[in-house]
Amino acid sequence: MRSSTCAFFIAIAVVTSWLGGARDAAADKSIVTTNSGCNTTFKNKGAKKQCMECVKSDGKYKKLLKNKGAWTCEGGGGGDGGGASEQDIVDGLVAAKKRNNQGDPWPAKLKKMPPQQSQYVTIKPGKFLIGAPRPEDGSTGRPSEIGSITTITRPFMMKTTEVTEGEWYYVMNMMPVRYRAGCLDCPVTQVSWEMTILYLNALSRLEKLEPCYEIGPTPPETRDNPSPTTPVTWKGLDCTGYRLPTEAEWEYAGRGGTKESAYGPIDDIAQPDDHVENGISKGWKKYPVGGKKPNAYGLYDMLGNVAEHVWDLYQESAFEKPQTDPVIGGFQMTDKYADRTVRGSTRTNIEYRNLAMDTDGDGAQTVGFRPVRTVKN
Repeated sequence: MRSSTCAFFIAIAVVTSWLGGARDAAADKSIVTTNSGCNTTFKNKGAKKQCMECVKSDGKYKKLLKNKGAWTCEGGGGGDGGGASEQDIVDGLVAAKKRNNQGDPWPAKLKKMPPQQSQYVTIKPGKFLIGAPRPEDGSTGRPSEIGSITTITRPFMMKTTEVTEGEWYYVMNMMPVRYRAGCLDCPVTQVSWEMTILYLNALSRLEKLEPCYEIGPTPPETRDNPSPTTPVTWKGLDCTGYRLPTEAEWEYAGRGGTKESAYGPIDDIAQPDDHVENGISKGWKKYPVGGKKPNAYGLYDMLGNVAEHVWDLYQESAFEKPQTDPVIGGFQMTDKYADRTVRGSTRTNIEYRNLAMDTDGDGAQTVGFRPVRTVKN
């Protein structure tokens, strides 16, 4: 995180762009200039601390009227503020989810991490054909899935299942805004790409590993950019904390060594898209993780159940040429409106690519994620 005080307080805009309008401050004040004002205006400890740091440096802690709910420090003489902590962001997110809960009541706090978090397999380096080969009849096929030989040079560990609701709740102390009770072993969904980044950093810290993502600072609001993106910078493939897989890593692991579109008979490996009870279609639903057979690498639900976030930006023809350790879009996310890729959103086709519109908000009902970690040679 940046060390300048101004960047520290400007970064509080994170709490709006990441939390969908969470408000820590009372609505009847728009400028705070004293410690007592901070104490009476803010209940959240993180927001109160930021306010006090601002007024201590002779700044004005001011509500951003064009960006409802966010505050920033104007003026001030510098200091050792250090940067808006991710814990402050998470605390604000928890408070916002509780206030805006549109689902069932959250369960009692879990006393220990669910067992699925300890279940990882190591994927060895290698080469594979990403996507689908060009059709022999000379047609273009699905352009987004035409691929080439791709090389993965680093071994990595991948979680055998998607992150469950129980794991998410244990680490983040909150549930998605439309949470439905009764399946803590189901994959967590309605978590945006940005929210998965917070989870992965929090999980790394919980296990005393290096967080792989640097978050912020948020640029100041301008007339041309009233809702700036809080950038996310990935430290790179050599970081050994928890992270999202690249798109290439996901497909390489998902194939389990096969060249086919599915790694086994569909009904054996993938949950149904249409849930049927007593002969009546109930539509899509998610199921407890690991309910079908895994692929040859020991990974469950790489097809079926829910789709999964990956790091990469979505590009139509990303894999037309051979590449080594591709990271589509680079190591920094600077535009929350850019489309990121999701994988596994069909039960029949491992090379199928889809996109998640934007990166923030509440996330999609059908999209979850699974962590990976780079293994040092």
